[in-house]
This record gives sequence, structure tokens and C-alpha cells, in this order.
Amino acid sequence: MEYRIIQKYKELYSAEFDIVDSSNRVVGNILLTGIMGSQRGSFDIRFYDGIYRMNPVDQKVAMNKTQDYINYSMFRKPYCSFLIQGNCTEGIILNYTKEKLPYHFCLFDDMDYKLYVLGFGEKGICAPVYRNDEYVAEIHKECMIYNDLHNFHLSIFNENTVIPSVLFACYMYVFTYYKAGVKTTKGTVKRLYTTKDREMISKCKNPYYSDVSGG
Repeated sequence: MEYRIIQKYKELYSAEFDIVDSSNRVVGNILLTGIMGSQRGSFDIRFYDGIYRMNPVDQKVAMNKTQDYINYSMFRKPYCSFLIQGNCTEGIILNYTKEKLPYHFCLFDDMDYKLYVLGFGEKGICAPVYRNDEYVAEIHKECMIYNDLHNFHLSIFNENTVIPSVLFACYMYVFTYYKAGVKTTKGTVKRLYTTKDREMISKCKNPYYSDVSGG
């Protein structure tokens, strides 16, 4: 299954996206409402009949909800955490960098997911999603950015992982690309990211990147 998340606009403290399926039908919508003085905000997500919300929460809430999945210490704490609510479920999404391989973590519907964001230079970003050791999805992003609008391409290999992948794409946007209080930049910008750690690169199984990753 393939989906695209297409940014429609960005204001000083808000952004909106459409979720489009492989037939180019709009099947959902994402609205980010920012918080003045913060790089975070709240997401309202509609996908088919499902409605979800992501709200920022502090480290203590995030650690309490994920302590069975992540081995925390006083030096290993999450940051940029969001509580997920919707469709009779609750989850959490956060960034965790203190392991050997940094990742974004999502707990959703009692299942845990990890996202590894890998840069392949001119080929853009491939961000594989794992559920335990199962390779369940990829999030792709081109290196070219037009008028400060950011688009994501989702390749879903397990239909039960669509929502966590959409949540990860939202998280990637607010964590890396969202600039609160900054006016939209007109024009074209190329942003290149290159991952050099071989173990990190090995997380990507997509043959399109094989000449870069050595796969």
C-alpha cells in the first residue's frame, strides 16, 4: 500500500497536509496547531473514519508509559514526546538517542514501533519502520523542498501499520522541519542528509538504496 502526505500550507504557527492514496484520492487530513514560544504543537489527524490527536507531554509522562519498553536511566531520557489519543486507543511517540542506534519510538495499540531516519544524499531520506524485528513500512522524503512545503511518501508492507507510519511522518515533520514563528520561504531548497554509520544504514532494506548502503 502506498500513501502520500502532501503539505498544503504553512503559517507562522500552523501547517496542514492532505493524505492521498495510490489512486490520488484524498483519504485524510492532518492539521498542526503550533504553540507560541515552542517548536512543538498539537496534531489533529483524520484518516478515513479514524480521528487521532497528538499532544505534547513532558518527560515524566513519556517515561511512565514506555518504561516496559525502554531502559531509562538518569542520563537516558526521552524528549519531544507526544501523547496519542483516538479511536478508543492511547499511545505515545518520542525521540530516544541514547542507544547505539538512535530512533523514534511509538507505542500504539499495545504494539511498539521504531523508526530509523536514514539520509542517502541526493536520493533523499528513507526511514524504515520496525515492529519488533519485522520490517513493516518505509517513509520516504525527497531532498528537494519547494516553497517550504514538505511531502512524505509512505510504503506500507503490513496494513495494520498505516496509522503508526502516519504518526511517525507527523513526528518527523515537527521534529526536523517545522519552524515555529518563521515565515514561509519561497523558492526551491535542496537539503542533503547522509548517514555514514554502517549499522544504521543496514536498517534500510530497500534495493533502491543498495548501491549506497552496500545491501
